[in-house]
Amino acid sequence: MLFQRLLLCLLLSLAGAVSARAATPEEGVAFFEKRVRPLLAEHCYECHGGKKAKGGLRLDSRDGWVKGGDSGTALLPGKPDDSLLIKGARHWDKDFKMPPDNRLAQAQIDDLIQWVKLGAPDPRTNAPAAGATVAAKPAYGISVEEGRKHWAYQPVKAQPLPKLKDKAWPRNELDHFTLARMEKAGITPAPDAGPRTLIRRLTFDLTGLPPTAEETEAFVRDFSLSHAPTFSPPNGAGGKVSRRESESRAIAAAVDRLLASPHYGERWGRHWLDVVRYADTCGNASDYPVPQAYKYRNYVIKAFNEDKPFDRFIREQLAGDLLNSKLETPNPELLVAPGYLAIARHFGGGKGEPHLTIEDAIENTGRAFLGLSLSCARCHDHKFDPVAIPDYYALYGIFSSTTFPHPGSEGMNRPKDLVPLTPKAELEAATKAWKDQLAALDADVKKAEAAKAAADKLPDAPDKKAKVDAATKAVTAAKAKHKQVSDTVPYELAYAVADAKPANARIHVRGDPTRLGEEVPRRFLAVLGGQPLPKDCGNSGRLELANWIADPANPLTARVFVNRLWQHHFGRGLVTTPNDFGTRGQAPTHPELLDFLAKKFIESGWSVKAMHRLILTSRTWQLASGDEVGRAVPSASVGRTDNSAARSGQTRPTSGDFFLLFIPKPKPKSSPAELFAKNSAKDPNNSLWWRADRRRLDAESIRDALLHVSGDLDATVGGAHPFPPVHTWGFTQHNQFFANYDNRQRTVYQMQQRLRKHPFLALFDGADPNSSTATREPSTTPLQSLFMMNDSFAHALAAKFAARVQQGELDEARQVERAFLALYARLPQPDELALATDYLANFRAKLAAKKLPTDQAWPSLARALLGANEFLYVD
Repeated sequence: MLFQRLLLCLLLSLAGAVSARAATPEEGVAFFEKRVRPLLAEHCYECHGGKKAKGGLRLDSRDGWVKGGDSGTALLPGKPDDSLLIKGARHWDKDFKMPPDNRLAQAQIDDLIQWVKLGAPDPRTNAPAAGATVAAKPAYGISVEEGRKHWAYQPVKAQPLPKLKDKAWPRNELDHFTLARMEKAGITPAPDAGPRTLIRRLTFDLTGLPPTAEETEAFVRDFSLSHAPTFSPPNGAGGKVSRRESESRAIAAAVDRLLASPHYGERWGRHWLDVVRYADTCGNASDYPVPQAYKYRNYVIKAFNEDKPFDRFIREQLAGDLLNSKLETPNPELLVAPGYLAIARHFGGGKGEPHLTIEDAIENTGRAFLGLSLSCARCHDHKFDPVAIPDYYALYGIFSSTTFPHPGSEGMNRPKDLVPLTPKAELEAATKAWKDQLAALDADVKKAEAAKAAADKLPDAPDKKAKVDAATKAVTAAKAKHKQVSDTVPYELAYAVADAKPANARIHVRGDPTRLGEEVPRRFLAVLGGQPLPKDCGNSGRLELANWIADPANPLTARVFVNRLWQHHFGRGLVTTPNDFGTRGQAPTHPELLDFLAKKFIESGWSVKAMHRLILTSRTWQLASGDEVGRAVPSASVGRTDNSAARSGQTRPTSGDFFLLFIPKPKPKSSPAELFAKNSAKDPNNSLWWRADRRRLDAESIRDALLHVSGDLDATVGGAHPFPPVHTWGFTQHNQFFANYDNRQRTVYQMQQRLRKHPFLALFDGADPNSSTATREPSTTPLQSLFMMNDSFAHALAAKFAARVQQGELDEARQVERAFLALYARLPQPDELALATDYLANFRAKLAAKKLPTDQAWPSLARALLGANEFLYVD
């Protein structure tokens, strides 16, 4: 057993070593633009830029660091440990530090290291000479006319259903597109997944939680109604139709039930929060907290639960405040929604680097809604897509005509320009009362200071010192009270945006906001129509931008979002680069299906839940993931005490991580294993969707499932985090804000920090809150297994789970059955049951021999069951 465990750790280590996918050149450049360029501009250009090149080193161009300074080249691409820049940033050598006084945050150093590991991709050309004029248009890029030939920029077209050989196979229109491609390739679809696999897959897909034992058994009964002993279906085709109808009704009912659950919005809201890089801190050098950010998070969750039309969702996030201004009865929710823009990253201290915050907002708007990277056009025409510098600054003018809130920073440590949620009359009354209170407190301060001055002038006497001390304390207390009240706004605020004075932007030559070029009128991207703002537009133009994005004629918006839906239901999108539909992104595997879904989405009134129903009731989604479909599964019903009956259907992989069971099963006449082998030879990557892909649970689902099965999940909606009061804020880059406010609510409600990721999310590959996370790349590391075995959180929940399965049940075999039902949606096989009960008996004997409490046997077994792949993966 020890050897097997050591071998497992070795294999996990090797898997972790190769799990990281090599970045494409485009991804490398995007990483530089997003994470490295702002860092260099903020911390390095002052000493190593155009105005000053300390030590002969310039870091404002690629040629600068390649040439290096007095000590040689600054970087060796691919070799961070041998690169001078990395050595200096680490501050390991007391005589060689960069920056010399203040060490960068560890997350920033990690970004530099990752950049060098990627080969230090850097699109910057030579820095311009001082006094240079505006550069001519770069010679690279593609024209709008050429760009419009790319599939993603062409209009969404209505797609007829393909003709099929097997007309009986599809369960809805979607299946026609997948089966047509399979038939063309000579591939046979995998068998259907069994009811236990389906209910677990479906429940995790829609809620991020496992089904309860009761939910599983109810679904199995509904699904298998036509197989019940009391049901006698007609022979032949009629029996097949009745069985299919029974199965389809069961799946449709389960989909409706789960879509109505409040947990649905928590699951799918989290997917959207990945894309919009949600965080509860601002990301500047001190990472100031944003106490109001949770309101936007909750708005997103509520929007998904209510099935808010997606085009409306777009308009509210980009311009909810402008929509609200047109209403007779204001809606505070519309003021919260543009928190989407407000949560853009902030940089630096003092007033920050507002041009970088606007760049972050533009880039995320492009990626989230359009599947396009726009930031390259900040300095030069996009190399690969028809997005020129004027396109970028046309959008820049819209966002620079918007007031972004100031979250707090070193040098300006109080929030500013947040948006009141109180109606105007109440706001005026509250403001007046606040000012009156501050005036009274100001008077108290002056009175205390006068008393202190009088005490200082008292003639020397034995009690003079005591009187002066008392007066000093009174002044301190009065000032502290005044400061606390002045920093505590007496009305509710949203971390959102508002319109500023509208104005067009001027081009920043090579991305430098101090070197301005020609003015660019505000408009949309030329390749998507280039619509200008109306001549009478007296605001920022954000609402017009939202309308252009949400226009059904926009070829990108609906395609991008339905691709995200497909991605989260199948594990990857029809377009495997969900944030990049440009010329360097991947083409769709099924372009007609993508257009079919996009058209359906628009025709449904942009209903997200309608698209869930379409996808989940398709046969394509309901296929098995492995060749175990011919094996028998022990039956289960809540309240049973025997494990002898068998029900035909789908088995799930056994928890072999712990029990090491590799027991061969007899093959049916038509072996699924042979089908899988044949298909895998033709389509090893499952590009044609002939089977389901087995997927590991994401970080949130792992944590939430642990809490759920242990009975420890707090299902209430999350609210504000217990941040320090504003009047105590004084965070700096040397004393950054760091905190971890763990609770038992769902993980979506945990505080998300930018410069230091939550430890659990970091371990299990949670989203990066600094940039849009289109896909999560799961890693496999020994630390993940060690967490399940040794972490105090896992231990506590395993103990609660063990107590739960034992509660009210004395029969140990039945306790094991309960555990398997809760974790794997099935009963144990007879050999698994025997191994589990033997393990409990043997472990209790060992504990008793050492005079230790024998009640620790079940928690030990629970940790093994919770750490099994069968719990951590979905088929």
